[in-house]
Order: sequence, then C-alpha cells, then structure tokens
Amino acid sequence: MRMLRGMALALAALIAGPMTTSLWDGGTPNGLHAQVPVAVPITLEEAVQEALAGNARLAAATARAEGARQNARAVEGALFPQLEAVAGLHRTDDPVGVFGTRLRQGRFTEADFDIVALNDPGAVTDMSAGLGVRWDIGQHSRWLQRDAGVARAAASDAMLTRTREATIFETRLHYIGAVRAEAALGAVRAAETAAEATADRVRRRLEEGLGT
Repeated sequence: MRMLRGMALALAALIAGPMTTSLWDGGTPNGLHAQVPVAVPITLEEAVQEALAGNARLAAATARAEGARQNARAVEGALFPQLEAVAGLHRTDDPVGVFGTRLRQGRFTEADFDIVALNDPGAVTDMSAGLGVRWDIGQHSRWLQRDAGVARAAASDAMLTRTREATIFETRLHYIGAVRAEAALGAVRAAETAAEATADRVRRRLEEGLGT
C-alpha cells in the first residue's frame, strides 16, 4: 500500500508540473535539505494565462509574425509614388568645367574668349536643384515581391495562431492530468486509511485474544 502511495505521489508531481510549487524544509540532523512539494490552488483559466505569458515558443512566433507584417508593409510601400528632391553645389577652376558652367548659366561673354581667361580662369560656382516623382507601378517584379511579403505575413500569423492554440491545448491536458492524479491520490490515501484501520482492528483483536 505504501508503495502504491509513493507511485501516486510521483505521478501527481510529474503530471502537475507547473501546477505546483516547492518549499525547502531544513533542520534535518545531517544538515541536508528535503524538497517538499506544496500544492498551490490554480484555476484552469489561470493556468492557461500563465502558460501563454511564459511560453518562449509563443514569444518567438509573435516576433516572427510582427517582423513578417512589417516586411510586407515595407515591400508594399515601394508601389506607391515616391517624391524625389535633389540639390547640388559645384565649384571648379578647371578650364573645361568653367567654360561649360558659364555657358550653361548663360553668363558667357566675349571676354571669356580671351586666351588668358580660357587657360587660367577664375573659379566658378554652380548650384542645382530638382524635384521629381517616381512610380514603379509598372514593374511586375514589384507586385510579385508584394504578394510574397503578404503571403509570408499570413503564414506567420497562422503559425502564431497555431502555437497559441497548441499552448492552450497542452496546458488543458496537463491540468486535467493533474486533477486526475489528485483524485487518484485521494483514492489511494482513502484506501490506505481503510487498510490501516483494518490492520489496527485485527491487531487489537489479537492482543485481546479474540483472534489467532
């Protein structure tokens, strides 16, 4: 009977797992400490919430799903019109550069044809600015990239949902197993109590000479 009780205790501790906590009980003569499992009441919903909050697989799946969603948004953004602005500042004393810059600026005069001015011109500064619109809507590869990004985001969301459901399902299984183990342990303890009572009754009868 004691062996059966020990097996039931071990089974309850193994199945309950997250459902129990432990305290260290000291003060033994040889200085050793014994680990005593102490049951902590917890509802099924509390167990599920605790499992969801502390699940590393679920946290990783959540991060992957968020990354896939952000990547899909980034790829899709390339299909929208893009406004481009450019500005530049250029200063040179290169004869060819000076000649072309002054001609482009409309500042070229007869004095610029002077041999000395052509061979050794003074530095000239040129500034430029521009504003444009770019839209890659006609590139088929952009649409394929967008579709691939959306598909990856959907797959990551589905995996996140599956991981969450699996966590809830496994937690419920462990919880039910712990409840069954506790009920079985209660039955074993009741049987042990009954057996001990029977043994005491027989012992008293033997001591009183009423049995052989």
